[in-house]
Amino acid sequence: MEQITLHVYQSIDGCPVIADKCFNAVVDACAYVLIDEETYLRIYLNDLDWPLEAKETLVVTNGCIDLTETERVRFVRGNVVTELQRIKENGDGMVVAYGEEIGALLLDNGLADEITVTTVPVLIGGGEKALECGLNDGRAWIVRSNKVLVDGKMRTVYGLSLIHISESTRP
Repeated sequence: MEQITLHVYQSIDGCPVIADKCFNAVVDACAYVLIDEETYLRIYLNDLDWPLEAKETLVVTNGCIDLTETERVRFVRGNVVTELQRIKENGDGMVVAYGEEIGALLLDNGLADEITVTTVPVLIGGGEKALECGLNDGRAWIVRSNKVLVDGKMRTVYGLSLIHISESTRP
């Protein structure tokens, strides 16, 4: 079974920030990169090419937006949750997920095994958040590690706890 790790890059106030070279090292160590359509377009338009040619990239999309013309980018359409469950069950390596929409999809459907949050020491402001999800499913997340990185960034890794939060113990 593949482990899906959701990577979140955020400001101190929880707003999205662009991933940096620390994320590139994570990508190098994984089997697949899983992103949403908006993140795919942002990365492609920023580089005017597809920078992740060494890894297979899975793009969750409702449309057909293939700008890369490479076999290393595969578009997941239709019943995305079923397809991601199949990939997770039949896979042979770690999947790194990145992007606001993919985060919500993974969390809302119980597909994320780990969340790695990198907090950048800036305040962005505004209503957009780097990590959003639907209703709480009762799964508890615990801190597995916490490390100060270069430039004052903080990386916190969360994993699933064996304990579920009951309705009576939720705040």
